Amino acid sequence: VVYDRYGGPEQLRIDDMARPTAGPGEIVVRVEAAGVNALDRRLLRADPFLARFANGLFRPRARVLGADVAG
Repeated sequence: VVYDRYGGPEQLRIDDMARPTAGPGEIVVRVEAAGVNALDRRLLRADPFLARFANGLFRPRARVLGADVAG
């Protein structure tokens, strides 16, 4: 599930993404389950507005929400 614009749940959509590759000093985790929490909701809505300075002023830099995973 990805989002390209800030807003409510209507901005979420299902999309195919390229399989990530690990860079130096990184690993790729195969996610079996993911959860949605308050942080994801705030990033989706860009609430508070100052969150846009870290995540993208006009549109989100990271298209995928999710900070809680199990792999």
